[in-house]
Amino acid sequence: MQSVRIFVARHGQTPLNAVNCMQGQIDIELSELGRKQAFELGERLKDENFSYIYTSPLIRAYDTAKATLKYHDCPIVIDDRIKEMNFGEWEGNPIEKIKSEGGELAYYFWNEPQNFHITTGETFYQLIERIGDFIDMLVSKHRGEKILVVCHGMVVRGILTYVQNRDVSEMYNNPPIRNASITIFDYDGKNAEFDVISDDSHITKENIDNIEIDKY
Repeated sequence: MQSVRIFVARHGQTPLNAVNCMQGQIDIELSELGRKQAFELGERLKDENFSYIYTSPLIRAYDTAKATLKYHDCPIVIDDRIKEMNFGEWEGNPIEKIKSEGGELAYYFWNEPQNFHITTGETFYQLIERIGDFIDMLVSKHRGEKILVVCHGMVVRGILTYVQNRDVSEMYNNPPIRNASITIFDYDGKNAEFDVISDDSHITKENIDNIEIDKY
């Protein structure tokens, strides 16, 4: 059965990334460093022959996608299903504050995602449901094609969890998803074969994020 070749990129750095805050669906632009990262991502992908580019509607992802689109004569499609996870009242808060003050909810988020239920946001199950619907659409519509998806850290984790046929409890069983990193795999609707996961070797040393990467 013919596969679709999927390139999944995380957006470049934002000002909230730079101070290690939870972003979620806050619509914030790329930082200066993030724009440089997006440019370097675009340079890495400029020789790929994409049929379509799909992007989250959030500006940090859309602007990252545009840095690659300039090299390709293909449609760019905005899709709400690959918008970042809704973290509710946590959005905009420092991750360290959430960890220290979030109690049982924070423990579940980072250690038992299957038990995470935030009343003002999404569960991981809800995230996986919309991501799965999106990935299934790619398979049904784009077999034999090469597709770029530009989205967010937790969405990349959700995509990996879905195509690897893992349980929600295994959301963190992959490497950290770095800004402007790329994940490449072939997917036939049942099995995924990976080239790289969260590879940021295209980002020059001076443009690597200077904060410690949490598993989120």
